[in-house]
Amino acid sequence: MKKIKLLLSFLVMFSTISVFGQEKTAVINDFVKAVFIENKSAQFIADQYIYFEPATDSKVSIAERINFIEMLLSNLRTEKSKAFDPSNFQIVNYNDFRGDKVKFLHETNDSYIVITKNFPLIYIYLKENKIFSFNYVLKGGEALFITY
Repeated sequence: MKKIKLLLSFLVMFSTISVFGQEKTAVINDFVKAVFIENKSAQFIADQYIYFEPATDSKVSIAERINFIEMLLSNLRTEKSKAFDPSNFQIVNYNDFRGDKVKFLHETNDSYIVITKNFPLIYIYLKENKIFSFNYVLKGGEALFITY
C-alpha cells in the first residue's frame, strides 16, 4: 500500500512539473510567434508576455519601458529574422541544451533557449510564467540578462 501511495505521489508531482514546463514553453512559443510571425506591436507583446518588476518609486514610466521593449524587439527582429525558421524551431530549457551556448552568471533554472536548426537563437529568462528578459549583455565572457 505504501508503494502505491509513493508511486501515485511521484506521478502527481511529475505531471505537475510537466504542466508547469508546458505553460512556460507555451508562453515562449506565443512570444516567438508574436515577434517573428505575427509582427505584433511592442505594446501587445509587453501586455501579454513581459514581466515588469513592480516599481513603486520608479523614475522610469511604463511608457518609457514600452519604448525600451520596442527598441529591443526591433533589434531582435533585425538581427534574428533571417536565421529564424518558423517551421523548424524548438524551445529547450537552458540546462538541457548540450550544444554550444552562452554562459550566464546567474542561476539558469528558469532560462530557456529558442533553437532553430540546432543553433541557439534567443535566450529567454522567465519569472512568474512571463518573460523577464529576452536580451543579455556579455561581461567578461559570461552573460547577464537585461530586465525591463
